[in-house]
Amino acid sequence: MTLRLSNSFSKLELFVKVAEMGSISKAAHVLGLTPSAVSKGLSLFEAQLGTTLVKRTTRSLSLTESGTMMYHRAAAILQDMDSALHEAMQFRTPSGHLRVSCSIAFGCTQVSRMLRDFMAAYPEIEVALTLDDRLVDLSSEDCDVVLRIRAPADGSDPASTVTAPG
Repeated sequence: MTLRLSNSFSKLELFVKVAEMGSISKAAHVLGLTPSAVSKGLSLFEAQLGTTLVKRTTRSLSLTESGTMMYHRAAAILQDMDSALHEAMQFRTPSGHLRVSCSIAFGCTQVSRMLRDFMAAYPEIEVALTLDDRLVDLSSEDCDVVLRIRAPADGSDPASTVTAPG
């Protein structure tokens, strides 16, 4: 039996909500649907599966054996799906804090302009810029990026050396 994926997820969500709320009308309220739409959706899902998931009376409803099994599996699937979506959305827009330190002259002439463009491109990142001419110890100070311009100590190639705190 093949079920359409998107349709199956909405049916699973509807069924799980009915099971959790213990009531079609309460589930309908939470889902923003009418009770008749929830009841019809549940009936269609049961017909599609070929089994009764929920025993209904005028006063109560309870899960059948297959309904209990389906509830546990479906609730876990929906939780996994929510977790996966939440994790994926963490990468949607960069956000957080970025602490930058650089020399006063370099910061005033170059870095401030670059950071302005950076902050326009990534508004969810809060940038703190510290302008200071002293050498910063990455392992003990609260900085993510430190930029310094200096002459090479041994007169060799002026290419920069990049190090990360260890």
